[in-house]
Amino acid sequence: MPLCAYVDGDFTVAPDYSDVEWYALKKGKPDVTMLCCGEKGHVITRRGTQFFRHNRRLSTCQYASETLEHLECKKIIYLKARELGLEARPEAKLNGARADVLVTVEGKKLAFEVQLSRQSLERTREREEEIRHSDAHPIWLMRPVDADACRSEVHSFAIEITTGEMPVVELRSGESISLEKFVELATQAGFIEADMARRMEALEAKLHPKKRMHPWLKWALWGAGALIALKIVGSLGDENEER
Repeated sequence: MPLCAYVDGDFTVAPDYSDVEWYALKKGKPDVTMLCCGEKGHVITRRGTQFFRHNRRLSTCQYASETLEHLECKKIIYLKARELGLEARPEAKLNGARADVLVTVEGKKLAFEVQLSRQSLERTREREEEIRHSDAHPIWLMRPVDADACRSEVHSFAIEITTGEMPVVELRSGESISLEKFVELATQAGFIEADMARRMEALEAKLHPKKRMHPWLKWALWGAGALIALKIVGSLGDENEER
């Protein structure tokens, strides 16, 4: 269920159409060829999201089983980037792989990857390298458990999705913002560099954790220090009396 396809031979991005234009396109029953695999497809709308669906229910194309939540996130990222006046393309091909949304900011390519299904750290590393070999910087949006597992190695951020609401992204600072606001922030100059610095700090803390003192030991040392102080005060008092 991709956002892009060839419609009557022309490259088409579904979110570029207004509701009225999309309805007219759907009513006209155009010839749809899926960009991802070459199979035939249909013009579809679900929960306000416009996209293309494969004809065959048993299609082996990886995009045939894409969830509506994943599509909605791609649509939001794409439209927000366009609103910001940036060059953007959903499902952009990168050396054999595809970026969910590729956004170009002052010559720098940012590959937004929405990974809502479970993915091993090893596979994330492989895809990270594939994207980087295409001179693009991957930005991962993952379920919280996966984002936390990958956080020290890739630009990963936790995303929470509630049906009917704008997805929310958690920054490394712990602050939660809307997906639209995140796209605006991520496309600003210095975001990648700043996130890299935070990753290095997190990795350093993981490799060289500060040893924490057990509470009972802390109280014991405090008590011993207080006792020594009292003895010193007492001895000074005795010396003054002798004088």
